[in-house]
Amino acid sequence: MKQFNYIYKLKESFLSYLYDNNISESEDKILIQLFSSKGRETTQRAVEDICIALPNATLIGCSSAGEIIDSHSVEEEIVLSISIFEKTTIKSLYRDMQDSYLLGVEIAKELIEDKTKCIISFVDGLQHISEKYIKGVGDNNLNGTIISGGLAADLLQFQESFIIYNNKIYSNGAVAIALSGEELEVYNDYNLGRKAVGPTFTITKVKENRVYEINNKPTIEFYTEMLGEDIVRNMPASAIEFALLKEENGIHFARMLLKRFDDGSATYTGTFHEGDSVRFSFGDLACVAKHNSIKGKEPKEWNFQAAFLYACVSKKEFLSFELEKAFPAVTKGPSVGFFSYGEFYSAKDAMLLNMASSLLLLHEKGTENRVGAEKKEISSVKKTKSTGSAILHLIDYVSANFQSQQKEFEDTKFKLDSILAAINSVIVISRTNPDGIITYANEGFEKISGYSKEELIGRSHNIVRDPKVKRKVFKKMWETIKQGKVWYGILSNRAKDGSIYYVKTHIFPIFDRDNGRIVEYLAVREDVTKLEHTMKKIKEEKVAQAMFLANMAHEIRTPMNGIFGFTQLLEKSDLSKEQKKYVHIISNSTKTLLGLINDILDSSKIANNKLELEKITIDLHEELLMVHELLQSLAQEKQLKYKIKLDAKMSHSVKSDPTRLKQIITNLLSNAIKFTPKGGKVTLKTKVLFDGEDFQTIRFQVKDSGIGIAKEKQKSIFKPFTQAESGTTRKFGGTGLGLTISANLVKAFGGNLRVKSTLHKGTTFFFDVKFKKSDVSEERRDSLNDAENNFAIDNSLNVLIAEDYDINRMLIEAIFKNYPNISYEFATDGEEAIEKANNGSFDIIFMDINMPKCNGIEATKEIRKTVKNTPIIALTANAEEMEKKEIFEAGMNDYIAKPIEIEELQRVLEIYAPKKEPVASEEIVDFETLLKTIEANLGVDKETILPLFNAFVLNLEDSIKKLEDALKREEREEIINITHRLRGTAASFALEKVASILKEIEQEAKSGAIRAYAERIEALNTILHQLQKALANEL
Repeated sequence: MKQFNYIYKLKESFLSYLYDNNISESEDKILIQLFSSKGRETTQRAVEDICIALPNATLIGCSSAGEIIDSHSVEEEIVLSISIFEKTTIKSLYRDMQDSYLLGVEIAKELIEDKTKCIISFVDGLQHISEKYIKGVGDNNLNGTIISGGLAADLLQFQESFIIYNNKIYSNGAVAIALSGEELEVYNDYNLGRKAVGPTFTITKVKENRVYEINNKPTIEFYTEMLGEDIVRNMPASAIEFALLKEENGIHFARMLLKRFDDGSATYTGTFHEGDSVRFSFGDLACVAKHNSIKGKEPKEWNFQAAFLYACVSKKEFLSFELEKAFPAVTKGPSVGFFSYGEFYSAKDAMLLNMASSLLLLHEKGTENRVGAEKKEISSVKKTKSTGSAILHLIDYVSANFQSQQKEFEDTKFKLDSILAAINSVIVISRTNPDGIITYANEGFEKISGYSKEELIGRSHNIVRDPKVKRKVFKKMWETIKQGKVWYGILSNRAKDGSIYYVKTHIFPIFDRDNGRIVEYLAVREDVTKLEHTMKKIKEEKVAQAMFLANMAHEIRTPMNGIFGFTQLLEKSDLSKEQKKYVHIISNSTKTLLGLINDILDSSKIANNKLELEKITIDLHEELLMVHELLQSLAQEKQLKYKIKLDAKMSHSVKSDPTRLKQIITNLLSNAIKFTPKGGKVTLKTKVLFDGEDFQTIRFQVKDSGIGIAKEKQKSIFKPFTQAESGTTRKFGGTGLGLTISANLVKAFGGNLRVKSTLHKGTTFFFDVKFKKSDVSEERRDSLNDAENNFAIDNSLNVLIAEDYDINRMLIEAIFKNYPNISYEFATDGEEAIEKANNGSFDIIFMDINMPKCNGIEATKEIRKTVKNTPIIALTANAEEMEKKEIFEAGMNDYIAKPIEIEELQRVLEIYAPKKEPVASEEIVDFETLLKTIEANLGVDKETILPLFNAFVLNLEDSIKKLEDALKREEREEIINITHRLRGTAASFALEKVASILKEIEQEAKSGAIRAYAERIEALNTILHQLQKALANEL
């Protein structure tokens, strides 16, 4: 590489210079940088002559505020930098776009490649927002390519700048070149060399690079107040020495004023944001001399071959000193550059520096013996600047303001001292260094901890640490405050006498204003010991209350189970009319008492945050219709107009807790029926409020024309054991817990139960719930054909019943006596259940949860070690979520809630009892009868049915194979999906036997106990083959 720096005068002199230095016009790796503070026309003629003389060269450049050549500054000259490379490629372009950021993006995308070492770019200095331009370049500089160059200038005229690309001059846009090559070495650095002076100010109104207000004053008015009339009169040139200094990403840089406007605003070389802190700055020799080269980047083992210096115009008077002190290596060889309105520099990010000097050094390995032009001695331009009056004005302003602020400070200090004295009496305050060593403790700290200030200061804050507080609490606390965030929480501490006290604590990091580091922590605490003790006592009382209620309910439910069960058996026996009346009264009273127990338990669980909602797939229409139908007879007794109106847009299949949702609706409907006079109206209504792709929000409304609720009573009705009138319980019955429980259940669903009512006219209760839609509606378990007479056990059944309560044993025995093919044994405790299960052969095991010696959960775990497939059914008086989870995790298949209902026992037996499988050889399908049935059901002729039926049979064959594979792999979810999908279609085509077999498999998959699937698959294949044979004859 060879480097030549030249001041262009005349075409003939330039040609002689080329000849004397053996610079051939055929050279094709020449980069020319041209910097000119002469007029545009003069510069244009020079550019054209240069391009004719060196037609293969790449020429870029710009107008300047002065030029730099061989470490000296000149003015009104045209300075050329001629770089002749041997192993480096040059790529260049010119672009202009209105958006400055996108202009930078375009330049970067066009030029930066994997091997690109540096970019040199010049941008018009007055039209584009150069800070946005360099950000656009930097954001797309993924390889960390060095960015250098700067803004065009116009010798402080601030009227027009231009850039140069080959033989053309442009007023707008950007020009850039990329240097690439393995042998090219590049080094860049910068020196700000400016000192902040005066107070800190705040940018209070700004749009990009146009600042309207500083410290809430118009910008030009602010400059007048700070620097005086003389400076403002000749702005912007006169204000160049007083650029605004700011900090960003750890780098200090300045912004120079470019243009003033009649509205008192001004534009700058870079952007500001509202809230930016700035100070005035001026060039300072001491700051220049303090410069340190960037660590790890300064070249040590090679001599640069070219040095390019892009410096702010304010650097002219410091140039020689700066090169000597900051960049001494540059003075040893040829250097070239220009004075700009802003300089580009790249460290982690490319940025616009402004008011600095940016240095770029190049070296091409393997070309060290190539010699360019020798360094020449040139006279520098020296100018004196009248800035002293502005500095004196700024000093006078600061001094005058200091005296005023000093008085304000003393007044404020007096007030703060008074406030601090008051705070010390009620607040605990301490300060620590970054390592947690106490540096200050107030009187409140001394009082609560029992330690004196002398004992606290200099000690670790661990001196009051409660050893019972978990380490992870302090770990999280330190992580938070070390990140500069505030930590708050309640901590228990240990006083000097060993007693424990509680404090609500806020810990604030305190930062150093200059470097932003944390220098100490301030802890402000409030003594909440009495409050914590009270809350702890309340919590313990609530737990004790919940435990008492749960135990009481269990103890009551156990004998109630016997009463309720035997009442059911009595109702089914031959009784006289009067006896049936008495038994019915006993049954209803038992149900009422059980309802009261359940209400009390629900209320207790809600109060102690123990209530958990299920999220299972339900058919919302079916659930609501079921609730409505359940209370139909009560409404009919009072001759009410009892209606249900469901929004047609309401999704059928959603995820929810059906039990709790029905509990709310049942409570509201039963209240409405109860409080509505004979002949009135009760309506359950739904409305879809929001219908999204995955979610649906539905409003539930129960409206009646009943007695209504007085306005002043409407808030109190949701409180426990409260009803609108004191005589309500005696007249209508109830516990006064229903609405409280319903309101809290609605909250658990994420909504609020609300009421609108007019006394003597009626009441409307309503609430909104957000549901997640479900793709597959899980079918409810059938109710064993809704009649005991239809229930039957095909095969003999051997059952083990583990139950310690004798009344319950008698009840189960009485039920099983009605089925002669059921044989059974009892175990009265867990250990006996384990022994009998391991030594006997049972089809089903019923397991009470609460038994002596070994409870049902532990007994089941032990049995499952040897008995893998026998269904085990839990008998429990507390079938809540936590217990259900334990039941299934222990290995049980299902549960029956006490008190035991005959229908529920029959449900379990139908699902888990061994089935009598169809014989494969039986003639199952009468095809002619089947076609007639389908024709009648669907209302279409045989020609239409046959293609559809054939498509179904083809799908059935494939589905049976997939089902058999899923059964072998025990993929329950896949089994349920296949059977559920096929079952509905099979029923549509009148294949009742196929639908029945699929239903049995689906129910067993849901319960987790699939048995004898091989025989069922064989039966399905038999039907399939008969259908295929019949279709072959028809088609």
